[in-house]
Amino acid sequence: MAAILTLLAGFFIGYLAQRSRFCMVAPIRDFILTRDWRVWQGALSLFGTTYLLYSVAGYLGWLTWDVPAFSPGLAPVLLLTGGAGLGLGLVSVLVGGCPTRQHVAAAQGSRDALYYLIGFYAGVLVYSMLTIELLEVILQ
Repeated sequence: MAAILTLLAGFFIGYLAQRSRFCMVAPIRDFILTRDWRVWQGALSLFGTTYLLYSVAGYLGWLTWDVPAFSPGLAPVLLLTGGAGLGLGLVSVLVGGCPTRQHVAAAQGSRDALYYLIGFYAGVLVYSMLTIELLEVILQ
């Protein structure tokens, strides 16, 4: 049953992403280049919805908040995460859209978007392996 619900949710979110042309990079890019605030509605609605859903899930007991406090040993992981985020943002601006937009474009047949996603997921694998190695070194 969970697999069917996940598939249906994926179709629904994909449909909404395709119809709304949702992108998280466009608000930042447009504000920096043209001082245009118009496309911030989608980003702010995403943040508001996420906050609301996490609050409800936490209230219902579906989430646990066992997050350890920051320790100086985690600094390399945070630097790696920040660097990866900046790199993803830069590449996303250069190709003209965020990963959500690239998924939609690839599903519509864009080869450029498909190549972007191949590099994106290769980067995810490299980042995950580096993070796991760093955490193993830190926790020993």
